[in-house]
Amino acid sequence: MNTEEMMGKVLREGYTTGATATVAMKAAVLAIKGEFPKQVTVLSPQRTEITLPVQSASAENNIGTATVLKDAGDDLDCTNGTPIVVTVELTDKSGMELRAGKGVGTVTRPGLQVQVGRPAINPGPQIMLRYVYEELIAPAHGCIVTISIPKGEELAKQTLNPALGVVGGISVLGTTGIVKPMSEDAYKRSLAPQVPVVWASGIRTATLCPGRIGEHAAQIMGIPKESIIETSNYIGYMM
Repeated sequence: MNTEEMMGKVLREGYTTGATATVAMKAAVLAIKGEFPKQVTVLSPQRTEITLPVQSASAENNIGTATVLKDAGDDLDCTNGTPIVVTVELTDKSGMELRAGKGVGTVTRPGLQVQVGRPAINPGPQIMLRYVYEELIAPAHGCIVTISIPKGEELAKQTLNPALGVVGGISVLGTTGIVKPMSEDAYKRSLAPQVPVVWASGIRTATLCPGRIGEHAAQIMGIPKESIIETSNYIGYMM
């Protein structure tokens, strides 16, 4: 439980980058069809409805583009307020192809939920995007979906993405579509994915460092950066 919860304040939930991108995808497809709603409803992986406002949408021929602003609620999320832009191109080839646009990272190390070389779009968001594909596009067309987060490369510096081997931007995340304001437990869980990434690299002895100063000191000592795991204040949990 975090400080504000302990003080009795009810914290407002927000929406994941995955949910935001899915709303933008649906708005882009609707724009191709000549529809421009001010808000769009999509389904979470658990098939609950999520409705978000659309900042802008446009289309030309078989290509639509829409922008939706990330709303993280009361969570301390560096992506809060960030524009997420999705372009959808209808194709004659069946299926949905996902691409990383500007500011969306690419996975370069094994151990994550996404294969090496693929856009850093986690399984939860992929399910949500596919719901839109099945609702509005299939089977008449296939599509290419490009997700861009213009500020993503800069924002990634405030995340663990560099340590996880996600390069070029941030990840599109979310298992339920909903962001619950960060608790201590949630923050600890956000540190945990570093462990399987180090293991998948073939490293069997990890070096735990509380933060950047410890990481820098370890590298001066000759410890490979690939073996370093950031623990923040949760060394016991990470061990």
